[in-house]
Amino acid sequence: MAGAGGTREREEEEEDDFVCLDPSFFMNRNYEMKTFTYGSQELQLLCLSSACS
Repeated sequence: MAGAGGTREREEEEEDDFVCLDPSFFMNRNYEMKTFTYGSQELQLLCLSSACS
């Protein structure tokens, strides 16, 4: 049963992962960071400025 505990720990570690992209990653500069709030949660997403609302 040791394998089941290892799987659970791996899932918990993956929940804390963040992906950070340098602005130079995008060739198209029409992207902008937008913050969306859903209840008590805040999401920061890179959106095409023409598609964000």
